[in-house]
Amino acid sequence: MVLTRSKPVINYKEPSDNEMEDQNTREGGSQYLLQLARTNKALRSFLMSKRSSIAWKAARAAANPPVPICPKDLSEPKLAVLLFTKDCTVCGKFASQAPRLWYTLQVRACKPCFRSNLVFGRAAVQQYPYLDDFRTVLEVLPGES
Repeated sequence: MVLTRSKPVINYKEPSDNEMEDQNTREGGSQYLLQLARTNKALRSFLMSKRSSIAWKAARAAANPPVPICPKDLSEPKLAVLLFTKDCTVCGKFASQAPRLWYTLQVRACKPCFRSNLVFGRAAVQQYPYLDDFRTVLEVLPGES
């Protein structure tokens, strides 16, 4: 007699847009969708596709406190990761202490990455004197000088 193992069969039906919007408003919006996307491959592939952008937009709109509007060069899921996780966007490691979020740069960095990758104001001019237009760039960028 031979015993064989079989994999369990999971019947997964993609939810409709209306079902996703209802679930978002009940469960906590973008943060809930992000956690849901990390549960299994089927949900991840569905929630990270362009087809689910309506659900992400509805989740962001229903958030309390309000979530900033998603910039054009950032996807809705990436905005949720930036706002609701403590993962460093430079090295990818989880930071036990809340890493610094620089929304204008679209970066959340842990202390080591922050110190080694970001240069501010006059220190940047001194570090990169060969860049002629660097002072002009600093005047245009938001932040401290």
